[in-house]
Amino acid sequence: MKKIKTVLVANRGEIAIRVFRACNELGIRTVAIYSKEDTLSLHRNRADEAYLVGEGKGPIDAYLDIEDIMRIAREHDVDAIHPGYGFLSENSQLAKRCAEEGFIFIGPRLEHLIMFGDKINARTQAELAGIPMIPGSTGTVSSVEEVRAFAGKHGFPIIIKAVNGAFMEKNKGVTVNLNLTGSGTGIQEASEGKCDIGNSSRKLKDEEAEKLDATVVGLDGIALVVNPANKLEDITLQDLAKVYSGEITNWKELGGDDKAIVVIGREDGSGTRDGFESIVMGDKEPKYAQELESTGSVINAVATTDGAIGYASLANVDETVKALKVGGVEATEENVKSGAYKVQRPFICATLKSSDNKLVKAYLDFILSEEGQALVLAQGAVPVK
Repeated sequence: MKKIKTVLVANRGEIAIRVFRACNELGIRTVAIYSKEDTLSLHRNRADEAYLVGEGKGPIDAYLDIEDIMRIAREHDVDAIHPGYGFLSENSQLAKRCAEEGFIFIGPRLEHLIMFGDKINARTQAELAGIPMIPGSTGTVSSVEEVRAFAGKHGFPIIIKAVNGAFMEKNKGVTVNLNLTGSGTGIQEASEGKCDIGNSSRKLKDEEAEKLDATVVGLDGIALVVNPANKLEDITLQDLAKVYSGEITNWKELGGDDKAIVVIGREDGSGTRDGFESIVMGDKEPKYAQELESTGSVINAVATTDGAIGYASLANVDETVKALKVGGVEATEENVKSGAYKVQRPFICATLKSSDNKLVKAYLDFILSEEGQALVLAQGAVPVK
């Protein structure tokens, strides 16, 4: 393999910046691409060179313009192309064109992308290789009842094909590109027209709702979890706010043991944290002993810390922690859906009020269909239909 002197990153934002940082440490020259809407984007300025891609195309389609990416790579002495994740990272056509043009594709080999880019085909390949398989459906599920029946027979967790893939199977020629970001970023980019749909795990703020519509596609109960040794079974919203603001610091103040309360939450910017604080805290300022970067970390910390309390999505609660009732109501799927359990957040798709994109409407209609809601349920969220 020839030595890589210049890398083009066919991506944007933080994803591209991380690759640039690694290349800089290795002394490799970097080339960025950017859409017209990303002219002032930070990733453009973190590369050694940057060039407009997909001129005249929308902010998403520009980054999917394989032929224009090839043009930029040819014109600027690029040796290798890194797709990042999302966008074209699993697109076998990009890997194929790189091979044809003599560029190194930094990723799986072309035959492996073809083999494993489709999850059903990947399962078939595993079966052909004699690899032990966990139970699975033979194709896509088409109803909530199918998901419930499968879970009833085999148990959780369930591994599913993402909703984007199911939608694309029904709409040949349509590409749904998913970029994983925080709730705030999804809303901001939808508002700025940088994406067609901004996914978020919180309600729109008043100023955001002036420009955006929010379609609720699922619900998430935020469970309040404590160490299993904790004797407390129930807590009010008012006392919960006092615990998280530091006004109540010992479990005995709530009828529990004489033990200091260790307040655990998510990092600033987390959708779960944003949802929890907007529902519970009011004008009170939270005071955390620990701010952790994942739901799994919160669960583990509460399970292993005497006197700890934390919050996590209902779907992630396991036997290592105990979920408290809130105001006498258990955190269950039924209580979330009925609205009886108050500590919950919506999963929304934010779209511009001015948008008349028929594909966006078709996508939202699909998620709200019986098949789409079955996928929402399988992901651990509470369906709204």
